[in-house]
Amino acid sequence: YLDKCVDSVVNQTYKNLEIILVDDGSPDNCHKMCDEWAKIDSRIKVIHKENGGLMAAWISGVKESSGEYICFIDSDDYAKLDFIEKLYKGLIENNADVCMCNYFMNYESHKEVFLNTQNAVYEKDKNCKDLVELFYKFPPCRWNKIFKRDLIINNLEYLDTRITMGEDINLTYIVFSQINKVAYIDGPLLYYRQLATAMSKIVRNNQVSYELLTKKMEEYFENNKYPFVIFCNFFVRSFIIMVLKYMFTNSPRDVKIFLNSYLVKTYLKNSSGKKLKRVIFKFALRYKMIGLLKFLVVQI
Repeated sequence: YLDKCVDSVVNQTYKNLEIILVDDGSPDNCHKMCDEWAKIDSRIKVIHKENGGLMAAWISGVKESSGEYICFIDSDDYAKLDFIEKLYKGLIENNADVCMCNYFMNYESHKEVFLNTQNAVYEKDKNCKDLVELFYKFPPCRWNKIFKRDLIINNLEYLDTRITMGEDINLTYIVFSQINKVAYIDGPLLYYRQLATAMSKIVRNNQVSYELLTKKMEEYFENNKYPFVIFCNFFVRSFIIMVLKYMFTNSPRDVKIFLNSYLVKTYLKNSSGKKLKRVIFKFALRYKMIGLLKFLVVQI
């Protein structure tokens, strides 16, 4: 998929680009393909490094960058040719810190628009008490957005390269807790491939990574006096549901052990809310009601 990805970037209608390709210790021919692209387009810079995982790869690209703004595209995805032009225009015209767009869920058999909505601008305290609340509506991925580079560079200390699941959340949740304005561009501009072998499908049960992410975010919130409850209500709850779904299907004996885990204890301690389903879910976790949890997880 790499050629299609890079081709969609070098042919963007917005030309003033610095294009950084990170070869994260690729065992196939990707490193050679990256070098060939660099010969074709002088804007391309290639980083060859030992394998360190997805987050380590894109952090190395961020550190090498010199532009004022940053976009990310994963190597199995590809963009419409006006992807960067429209994101950049939305950012500048609205004086926003971040601009994001809709995208296609690109299955092998068909494509689906992820979310239909309209152009919008969200401003902290004006129409959103807190911009992280947008994650209840929009996905916290990094690759459908353009960021001011400083927002990423200034928060590298809170990014943990050991996190293999939820690494986008580690970045975007922190960024959104600090900014004042976000612009949203309607119309899908990116093709997000849905592959059976994709990393997010293979390691859905990565409990260790979820715990690392939760601890890192808790550290950030404590240091910045930010309410950790928002993160627990949405993301930690989602992590617990993902792990339980996997365990009920593949390793039911581990459920009892998991109910005493750091993730569950953190959620019970820090979450809040009065919605009936969430109250029941929290009750079932607290009293380790495995039958009820299985029923609830299937329903969610």
